[in-house]
Amino acid sequence: MTPPQRNEWSSDGCNVVGHGALAAIAVLVAACGLPPRREAPRAPAHQSAISATPGGIPHSSTQTPSTEPAQAQEVSAAHFEQLDVSGYPPALVWVPAAKPDTAVPLVVVSHGAGGGPTWHCRHWSQIVRDTAFLLCLRGKPLGNADGHYFPEHHTLGRILSASVEAFDARFGARTTSGPGVYIGYSQGATMGAWALNEHASRFGLALLIEGGYREWNVQRALEFRDAGGQAICLVCGTQTCFKHATRTVRWLKRGGVDARVTYAEGAGHTPAGPVGEAAADGLDWLRKR
Repeated sequence: MTPPQRNEWSSDGCNVVGHGALAAIAVLVAACGLPPRREAPRAPAHQSAISATPGGIPHSSTQTPSTEPAQAQEVSAAHFEQLDVSGYPPALVWVPAAKPDTAVPLVVVSHGAGGGPTWHCRHWSQIVRDTAFLLCLRGKPLGNADGHYFPEHHTLGRILSASVEAFDARFGARTTSGPGVYIGYSQGATMGAWALNEHASRFGLALLIEGGYREWNVQRALEFRDAGGQAICLVCGTQTCFKHATRTVRWLKRGGVDARVTYAEGAGHTPAGPVGEAAADGLDWLRKR
């Protein structure tokens, strides 16, 4: 099965699946890619402007008394860093507070059409805190609009590869060798579902929020499993998502992939609120695999 190649929106009106006109995307941005504007902080201009922790998040690892020598107690403060990505817009990285010799998993986060990495990175940093790195991808600029998008899944896959390569060069020594997690919202979930099989050896766990619920069948599930995929959690806030995700979970399980769907009924197409809470539970479920 191959993904759609025409310039069109999916039937839920929210996931770009081809090289659509930027003007058409911009019209639907508010409904498809961005969380509520009041919750979305502005993207940082440069690294020095984003070195502080978001929202006053406490980092107990920097405050725990210890009898270790002073040199061993040195801990880098948790912060955000802008990461240059060769050939693509810069990604945003949440760097957890951790001792240099402590390795933690890598979680990749991908935004929806018209969105960007800033809100998602801040949101997920308050969930993972010091237990994981976050590598928050940035799609291509959406014309003159204040947002980004992924033209199709091939572009997302290339951005993912280039961003991970840049991340590994900077932080690879501090990450574990176990399976990483891919988190995608809306378009990031839909395009991510198509791109995941090529990246399953590194990201064998996937959390697909309000997207990626139509893109699976038994054959693609088998391919994901054979490439290293282990589990997928689908999170829905709309009835359309839940209806298709329920069927998709059956295909995934038949293909040897552990799967489940969580439905925040009535919450709508959003990464925040009850959907965000369900997604946090889904991440916890994945990381216990």
